[in-house]
This record gives sequence, structure tokens and C-alpha cells, in this order.
Amino acid sequence: MKSLTSFTSCAGRNLSAFALVAVLAGCTSQAALDARSPDLTFDLPDNYQAVYARTLTSIRRCWPVENFASSSEFIQSDLFNELGYAEINRGRADLMSTSAVAKIKISRAGRGSRVEVTAPFLEAHPAQKDWLVYWMKGGQKCRKIGEGAPPPL
Repeated sequence: MKSLTSFTSCAGRNLSAFALVAVLAGCTSQAALDARSPDLTFDLPDNYQAVYARTLTSIRRCWPVENFASSSEFIQSDLFNELGYAEINRGRADLMSTSAVAKIKISRAGRGSRVEVTAPFLEAHPAQKDWLVYWMKGGQKCRKIGEGAPPPL
């Protein structure tokens, strides 16, 4: 059985609108995602552990995973206190393979934190990027269908 941390291909056909956008625009292998330069990088004044906790909470609450008969989505998160960073990975798995959709790395940067988001679909869908940034900065509202930009913080 493959580990969920070793993604190999893009599968999955029954998808929500957001998952369909992510898969069609950016489903890739984990190795390719790791080798790719971040699509978005910014600094926050808050501790990386606090940014990680609120981002993970908002992603789980507002960007829920979906499960289908042939495949399922997952969120894998790890906090590495001794190394000074955390990661949140979102992907899809089916009977034969797993695939990466997005990777968020939150690192210690002085007294604050540096956030690096690698998600190929962000280039074509700026509203999703705006919502991810909104959640990382502490926003609590979830996106509704058809809603554009997030509210101001």
C-alpha cells in the first residue's frame, strides 16, 4: 500500500467545482510540487505555529475534503517544532494512485513567519489565492458559491 505522502499521478473524476478547478489546473506529483518554486510567498508578523494552527483550522472548516466511490481528497498536516516550520498538503487518492493539489509551508522568520504556497491552480484562479491568504492572516469567514474576493480583515 502506498503512503499518502508519496504522490504519483493525477486521477479522480467526480469532483466538486473547487476540486475540479484544482485538479484540471494543477494536479501533479508531490515530487514535481516540491521541485516547483512557490507560487505565492509572503511574511506575517505572527509566530509560524499560530499561522499554521489558524490556517489548518480554516482549511478544514472552509475547504473540506470530499469522498467519492472511486477517490477521496485528504489534508495532511505536520508541525516540525524542532525544525521551525509546518506544512499543510492537500491531495487526492484513488485505488491506484495519489496526487498533489497544494502545498503550504509556514516557516519561522525572525519573530514572524514566512508562508510559501505551491499550488499550480492559483495562477488561473486568483480568488482562491485571495481566500487562502485571508485564512492565513486570520480571516474566519468561509467562501460561499459564487463569492469573489474575501472580506477585508
